[in-house]
Amino acid sequence: MPHLTVMLEGDGALREWAAGVSELRPPDDSYALVVVGLAGGMESGAAGVGIAAKLKDGTGVIHTTSLALFLTAADALRNRFGDPREGPGPNPVTQIKGGSNEIH
Repeated sequence: MPHLTVMLEGDGALREWAAGVSELRPPDDSYALVVVGLAGGMESGAAGVGIAAKLKDGTGVIHTTSLALFLTAADALRNRFGDPREGPGPNPVTQIKGGSNEIH
């Protein structure tokens, strides 16, 4: 099952993740996706977002983008498909600890 971890304060987290010393690991051998907030993560000093994905075979990719672009993409997807959090069923946030929201 895919495992998503969101860290609101993620400065330095992606370097640790890439080095394999991070606590940002899925609970099993599943696909892992990490999204972190990067205060001042852009050259301009604006907030950024880091996105890292690690596959079962251990390969991974890390990418950063501006918070503005990330939110624009989210807005476009919500406009196209609606917001599933507003529908029936439980809230997808299953655990909140240490500034992270783990969503399954």
